[in-house]
Amino acid sequence: MDIYQLLKSFVDRLPMGHIVEYGSFKGGKAIFMAKVRSTLHPAMRVNAFDNFEGSPETDAQVDAHQRGSFADANYEEVADYVTL
Repeated sequence: MDIYQLLKSFVDRLPMGHIVEYGSFKGGKAIFMAKVRSTLHPAMRVNAFDNFEGSPETDAQVDAHQRGSFADANYEEVADYVTL
C-alpha cells in the first residue's frame, strides 16, 4: 500500500522520469509498480535490477540480512512470470 500511495500521490510532483529498483529479488514490487504505472503514468517505465546471487558481504552491526540472503531467486522464473 505504501508503494501505491507514493506512486499515486507524489510521482506527479517529480520531474518526469522512470522508476528504477535495485535488488528486485523475485520482482514482486517491480511488477506491482509496473501495473500501477500502466494506469497512473503510462509513459513511465519500471526497470528492475538484481544480481541473482543474494546480498553481498554484510555488517551484522547494521544489516538485517547476511551474505547470500535472497539468493533463491531464479532469473528464468522471474522472466517467465513477467512475460505472462
